[in-house]
Amino acid sequence: VTPTVMTGLLIGDKVISYNDCATQMFVFIAFANIENYLLASMAYDRYIAVCKPLYYATTMTRSVYFEVKSVRY
Repeated sequence: VTPTVMTGLLIGDKVISYNDCATQMFVFIAFANIENYLLASMAYDRYIAVCKPLYYATTMTRSVYFEVKSVRY
């Protein structure tokens, strides 16, 4: 999709097909969602580590870690 868009913009043809547009939008939204979940899980991990350092080992057990990690994908 990207080479087609880049070629179209360089040539001056600013029209892409509906399927190309939908594909590009789907990929953009999917990556944005994955990044947001990644940032949220990192923020939760750091919040527990900084605000409750003595409870970190009991809060972030192996099952919680894998649950947070699997929600991203």
